[in-house]
Amino acid sequence: MKHTLLFILAFLLFRGPHDTLHAQTQTDGIMMPKGDFCVAVMAENGTWDQYWEGTRLIKNDNIGTLSRLTVMPMIAYGITNRIMVLAQLPWVKTKASGGQMAGVQGFQDLGLAIKGNLFSRDIGKGTLHIFATGEYALPATNYLSDYMPFSLGLGAHQITARAMVHYRWDMGLYLRGMGGHIWRTYTRIERDYYYKDGSYYSEWMDVPNAVHAQAVAGYYFLNDLLQLELQYTLLHATDGDDIRTWNPAQPTNRMNMDLVGGSLRFYAPGQLAGLSVIAGYQHTVAGRNVGQTSALFGGITYQFNILNR
Repeated sequence: MKHTLLFILAFLLFRGPHDTLHAQTQTDGIMMPKGDFCVAVMAENGTWDQYWEGTRLIKNDNIGTLSRLTVMPMIAYGITNRIMVLAQLPWVKTKASGGQMAGVQGFQDLGLAIKGNLFSRDIGKGTLHIFATGEYALPATNYLSDYMPFSLGLGAHQITARAMVHYRWDMGLYLRGMGGHIWRTYTRIERDYYYKDGSYYSEWMDVPNAVHAQAVAGYYFLNDLLQLELQYTLLHATDGDDIRTWNPAQPTNRMNMDLVGGSLRFYAPGQLAGLSVIAGYQHTVAGRNVGQTSALFGGITYQFNILNR
């Protein structure tokens, strides 16, 4: 099915007892200062042996257990203290334990994003932030999208808009809510006929749009050297059809997933300041036309200030 882990991670890097650097992705509650540059490599290994055919959870011996390995290099740069840009390019490898279908590997979609801090104010015993992000993604290679569940991705161009509200108490606890919408284009397939609640004589499939939402609770320990975060993520298509009985999935399907997960991150002090490592787990608790995936992920980030150096 669809690539399941959305890498919703906040890169908070500790540089010393009184100097904290911030680097992150599109969906966290942190902004990087002007001139800060961050490089990161994240990796995830997700597996499933059951998937939802519509709303019915089933097994398929022609697939067995499907594994998806994703390695994602990422970069971020602070243009100003309130505006930053990000880029990411996942490499994906798929395989199955059963059946005769071969997995694939290669680069998926190039994502380019901009993030802005619209509002910040000290309120009560903490600070409230409101952020907005915009992202554009396009296939980085000519992969076959109509080869599910092995496909690298959906093969469509995507535009995403998100808004986030983040509140952190001075004692280290924080809460964050995020909501967004993903607009998707058509994807080109290697056939001139397909069925989607009716017959279509075309080599283009309309990929459904989706809504994206997340609720997060986290806490910083040991003078911000250690961060624990718990997440509930929702990604639901706004329309689309269901997988027909014992037929393969296709990009027109209505793919919904609800995920729960958590992560633990350590920010190195002293001579290793600017370095952080992260590890976590995520599981699909509900879905439609997607695999019931369990995934382990981890990564390493490094941040420094170009202007100071």
